[in-house]
Amino acid sequence: MPQQAPSSKKVGTPRGAESKTRASSCPKGVSQCPQGCGAQVPADGLEAHMKEQCPFGIVQCPFVAFGCEVGELQRCELNAHMRNCMARHLELLCYKVDDNARIIAQQQDQIEKLMHRAPLEVSASRNARFKTISDALKEAEDGDRIVVYEGVYRESLVIEKRVCIQGVGSVTIENGSEGNVIVIRHTCQLIGLTLHQRSKNFFCIRVIATDSNTLVEKCDIASDHFSCVQIDSGCNPLIRYNKIHDSRQCGILIKKNGKGRIQHNDLYANCLSNIYVDAHADPQVTNNKIHNSTQHGVWVKQYGMGLFENNTIYNNTMSNLKIEEGATPTVKDNYIN
Repeated sequence: MPQQAPSSKKVGTPRGAESKTRASSCPKGVSQCPQGCGAQVPADGLEAHMKEQCPFGIVQCPFVAFGCEVGELQRCELNAHMRNCMARHLELLCYKVDDNARIIAQQQDQIEKLMHRAPLEVSASRNARFKTISDALKEAEDGDRIVVYEGVYRESLVIEKRVCIQGVGSVTIENGSEGNVIVIRHTCQLIGLTLHQRSKNFFCIRVIATDSNTLVEKCDIASDHFSCVQIDSGCNPLIRYNKIHDSRQCGILIKKNGKGRIQHNDLYANCLSNIYVDAHADPQVTNNKIHNSTQHGVWVKQYGMGLFENNTIYNNTMSNLKIEEGATPTVKDNYIN
């Protein structure tokens, strides 16, 4: 007899296995908690169950931050731990309260000392403790006020302490060597000073301190070469009531990702632009007079941002307001002529 050909009958997936596959892939399919609590949970709620509900899930004692020696335990053990360790937890809280009271007392003592510290006085001609601002900065502590009396001080300053430098009378600071007149590395206040950059390839003021508390107020700022003020990335100083003028580059240069609150200043006669906003810089420029630049009053580079509001912008040679393609500043309620 001729042999029969093998059967070509299709072998299907067993019905039970197929239903299990569907259950595991369906978000509403029921799955058993893998942590062993026995709960049957919809697949799309399994992660939340394991983190927030499962009695065998791992949790931390709420008093770990205060020094509880039991770091991690199962959720079903937490209530018993809280009952059994109540006295220890109370003891840890008392230690923390004592520590905080000690820290507050130390801070109050420091504040009291600062309030009673006399200002550091600088004068080139009169009988004062310091003849140079640099010497006063070396002796200064955080929170000190340095009072500078009338005179011309030829020095370059790097400010790395939280101080206030305030001029009394006509106080001029010019760079005494190759360098910026003032580099601000720490929160500070500059009030009532005349600052003049006379060296090539340097700024008059360079702001590096990445905070919002640095203040430059009521100063006269000029530069024979680089910009009068450069605001670096991440910096947000308050610059107000200043005269900023006669730079061969920019009055205020806000670098990439820099900010700055620029208010009530008189910016004029700066060569490239009175205010230059780099890519991704985002300053707030309000209530300023911006005029008589040999190029642009305000120049916002591609991808530059910022708010320009209630400014008076006029008599700038090439343009009062130059906004490059791709820049997105907000410009409103300005007088532009």
